[in-house]
Amino acid sequence: MRLIGDRKTIVRKIKIPFHVFGDANEDIKQIEQDDFDAILPLEMVDYSLAEYIKDAQLLGKQKVSLSIGHFNVEEPGMAYMADYLSDRFENEMSVYFVQAGDTYDYVVKEDL
Repeated sequence: MRLIGDRKTIVRKIKIPFHVFGDANEDIKQIEQDDFDAILPLEMVDYSLAEYIKDAQLLGKQKVSLSIGHFNVEEPGMAYMADYLSDRFENEMSVYFVQAGDTYDYVVKEDL
């Protein structure tokens, strides 16, 4: 999971903005207006909303973004679909699930 912002944020209210591309002004307005503590985007470009989260942290606001990643979120459904199709078309074709893996290589620091 990819974390941006204050890792000590106490989360009471979460926004799930599916895909966040360059122009996240409406998301930022809603986060401020409705006082969301955390966002769980399925996919997020590294500017606009990500910078808002970092800036909020610098201003002492507890905000955090936790992102699993687009393809990681889809993999369980793809694995299920491969099993379903394999059963459905058992004698007609072979179906296999091939895991895409992580887009990023994460490093874990022990002294957090």
